[in-house]
Amino acid sequence: MRHHRNAWLEALTPAEFAGLDPWLFINDEESRKQWLAEVRSKLRISMSDEEIHSILSIDLYHCISRAIRKNTKVDADARGQLLIGSALAYIRRKGIAKVFDEIPGAKHVSLCDYQALGVRRSHALQDEYGESTSSYAETIEQAPVFLSEGVVLPDTDMQSQHRLIELIRCQLTTREYQLLRLLVIDGHSPANICDILDLQAKQVGKIRRNLKLKLADLAMHAGISPELVAGYVGSTAE
Repeated sequence: MRHHRNAWLEALTPAEFAGLDPWLFINDEESRKQWLAEVRSKLRISMSDEEIHSILSIDLYHCISRAIRKNTKVDADARGQLLIGSALAYIRRKGIAKVFDEIPGAKHVSLCDYQALGVRRSHALQDEYGESTSSYAETIEQAPVFLSEGVVLPDTDMQSQHRLIELIRCQLTTREYQLLRLLVIDGHSPANICDILDLQAKQVGKIRRNLKLKLADLAMHAGISPELVAGYVGSTAE
């Protein structure tokens, strides 16, 4: 899905990339398919593709504009990874919730609907925001989807890394989980991660340090040699 866009972006001169119109990237056929697939993999909705794209497009424009503006000197072969990663990070963190908010009736549930079904309402003590958040969370697929399901991937190391990250996901904060995937699976540089997560370098550094200590603690509980764990904690390598 990314080959056409990557080749197009790599062929741009630094000046052309710095002045790239974000709409050309956002509305590219490959891009549209990827944005829609990301939303539909999490939400089962009857909205048309055009409606979903319309909801996401403005914020995607600002996201891609910011990524280009902050990384004008990025290597040509990393441009696709930067822009696609930034767009997908926005969709996963904010875009899917924004699409959900546009579903008719998603934010307002009538109590009579529960009474008619004869079931006890589980969110009776929640405020409107809490109720909306819970409804959104219940709509999303909760089970982890492994990369190997239905897809033959030659890189078995990446599949193993994916499985291990999903196994410890419940032990990590959202930011730690996002950072670990961006580092291990996607191979992003610290500068790209700052832009994708929309965080300052100091904030990302703090999350990395906390993540490193947490991984060391998990390794100790898994029976890894204390000497190896101590060497990992004391090293500068991530």
